[in-house]
Amino acid sequence: MEPTPQQIQELRNKFLQKLDQQTPESGGVHPNDLAKIKNGDAWLKRFLMHNDCEMKESLDMLWEAVDWRNKVGANDITESTINRGFLEGGVLFVRGKDKDGKPLLILKVKKHTKSHGDPEGLKKYVIYWFERLERLTKGDQITLFFDMADAGLSNLDMELIKYLIGMFKTNYPYFLNFILVFEMPWVMNAAFKIIKSMLPAKGVERLRVVTKSSLKEYVDADNALKCWGGRDDYEFVFESEQIAPVKSRGEEARKKVTFAENSHDPGGDSRIESKSSDSGYSGTTLGSISPNDFLHFVNDGNTLSGNITLTNVSDGSISFKVTELKESQDKFHKEIRRTRRLLWGKVKTTTPDKFRVRPSTGILTAGASVTISIILQHGYQIPAYSRDKFLVMCLPIESSSMDTQEIAELWKIK
Repeated sequence: MEPTPQQIQELRNKFLQKLDQQTPESGGVHPNDLAKIKNGDAWLKRFLMHNDCEMKESLDMLWEAVDWRNKVGANDITESTINRGFLEGGVLFVRGKDKDGKPLLILKVKKHTKSHGDPEGLKKYVIYWFERLERLTKGDQITLFFDMADAGLSNLDMELIKYLIGMFKTNYPYFLNFILVFEMPWVMNAAFKIIKSMLPAKGVERLRVVTKSSLKEYVDADNALKCWGGRDDYEFVFESEQIAPVKSRGEEARKKVTFAENSHDPGGDSRIESKSSDSGYSGTTLGSISPNDFLHFVNDGNTLSGNITLTNVSDGSISFKVTELKESQDKFHKEIRRTRRLLWGKVKTTTPDKFRVRPSTGILTAGASVTISIILQHGYQIPAYSRDKFLVMCLPIESSSMDTQEIAELWKIK
């Protein structure tokens, strides 16, 4: 059932009214999610469609979803925050599309065992793929493909399957096209009945058990792996997500750092909003920053700190520098225009000596990464609406063997 613009606006109003009156259990709503609710219709529309435009059910699901997202940090999960063993193990990956043109999220059951010893890391890994698919499809539906060929009982993880199904039921509305269960061994028939009982009525309607001979009803041969009887000879290798930089208008299509006001959730973790940009003498992207939206500051009992990961994505060596912005945004933009050295930047904090940055400068060879710790100094607090900003810059360099003094000289702005 297609919701009307009036229903979408009603859901938005009801959510914001509820937010004015109470705080989610997690302590707040992530600014990214709040922006999606305030400034767009697409996400709200999905909650309504998922619940056949029933307003109360849609509101309850939206409230629970944003609370869960804030609790698990869904907006801030990136490749750099995931155990590499999961990413490169090939238990979950995306390949091909079904006949409706929906991407296949494939669970290679035989590659998984319950004895991995990191259940929370596994959940984070699942969220990573759901978030990545949200960006890839722009919220369109996907098909969950259980590849059970050659799997045994030791590979069957009911908790993982329950978690995957729960994601579609409560956290990612109107996201599921089909559930395809491929070549299920007979020894798993009993488990399959349990799985089926977990699904809501709509989910059961979308569930299909397929074999090599019947798969063609849902996936064309060109999109089916050879091990499924198709023509795709793909062998899994983890590939990093390619996120295109956001372009802004300007002289010679120059990309610029932009600023947005910070948000703060009453739960205590301060988030520092930042936006990437990259430009330079040749227009080549030199680096990437993670997280790419908001930086969580977490209290470990002694200090309040957050980490960002910088990665050199160029073919040569670069030098980086992280500094507090101590002047107004206007002066900052004048400095950029004067030095013409900004190749990519990231944002947040203006108060001198409020934060300690370690390391603040350094060198990265091609493909290398570094984790930067940003630590709040004792005696300071982050207010509810912080306007603190950081600038991260990088420059291409000819040699990666520069010493500390040479790096300092390089970054002197004259």
